[in-house]
Amino acid sequence: MMRSLKAFQVAASEIEELYRRTRAVIQLMSEANKLADGWIYEFLITIENDPLMMNAFEMINDQNLDVTSEEHIDQNQDDPYDLVSLMGW
Repeated sequence: MMRSLKAFQVAASEIEELYRRTRAVIQLMSEANKLADGWIYEFLITIENDPLMMNAFEMINDQNLDVTSEEHIDQNQDDPYDLVSLMGW
């Protein structure tokens, strides 16, 4: 009986330690996600405010380019969404 009680105490202690480690990992992952979200947001703002990107966006809007439309897709291509071919490079 004492062995069973001791075994349960050891198991409970191990479970508690595993729980603490798991909570720490979850906390680290949460912080990493927050940092990644912030980085992505800042990167998108940087791209959005870049004059060259603004010009490119304006050109696309002015020409109303839809690269998925039938007129822009060469049916003989292996990959109809190959951007290099679509851009004519």
